[in-house]
Amino acid sequence: MLKANKFIVFLAVAAAGTVFCRAAESSMPTNDSKTVSKCDCSKKTWVELGFFSPIQFPCEENVVNGFRLSAVYTYNKGVNGFDCGVICDSGTDGTNGFQLAVVNRTAGAVNGLSIGLINAAETQMNGVQIGGFYNQAGSDSLDHAGADFTDSVGFQCGFVNTVDSIFKGFQLGCINISNTLFSGLQLGVINLSEPPSDVFDDFHSKEFNEKKKKRSCVQIGVLNFNPNGVFPITLLLNF
Repeated sequence: MLKANKFIVFLAVAAAGTVFCRAAESSMPTNDSKTVSKCDCSKKTWVELGFFSPIQFPCEENVVNGFRLSAVYTYNKGVNGFDCGVICDSGTDGTNGFQLAVVNRTAGAVNGLSIGLINAAETQMNGVQIGGFYNQAGSDSLDHAGADFTDSVGFQCGFVNTVDSIFKGFQLGCINISNTLFSGLQLGVINLSEPPSDVFDDFHSKEFNEKKKKRSCVQIGVLNFNPNGVFPITLLLNF
């Protein structure tokens, strides 16, 4: 009976949120008697309140410059400021500031501090990621296959840390993985520093290909894998 009551409250809140958002949209001024589009709202806002996207106010297409609260899942093109909630999702305009959520995901660049169970910066990360389970800086998407990767600089701390961009910094975790170019220290149980594939060498700059051949990663862990290291596989230490 208790679970049924909670579900009814959940539906009531969702319905109220939908009505609220639609009422806000309908109250907006129009030009030349034309109907305002479903999400024709301000492109910037100080505050974004979201329940489960697209049930949010003002709307998904905003860039938030201030504060965003996500009750369950909220998406915006970008966030600059304080971003908190359960699942916080941002687009290619990126995130600048402080993320505090169960899941922080950004399609663009992240500059600042991210704390969550899962932190994913799919283009670039400059700052600190502290995750209970998983941290990601960069992506192995085919969009990056034919172009030089964007540099990321910072610190990752979590059970699994992954890097798919040129990364300069420190990884601390149980499993640390770098699939592109890593300059710094990996400290964990299993460390992997794998240079990018040779398939796209003709598309990368000469400087990028030269860096790929150099040893620049120090690994301290039970098992260390580094094809460019002193040995491809070592115990305790590799560089």
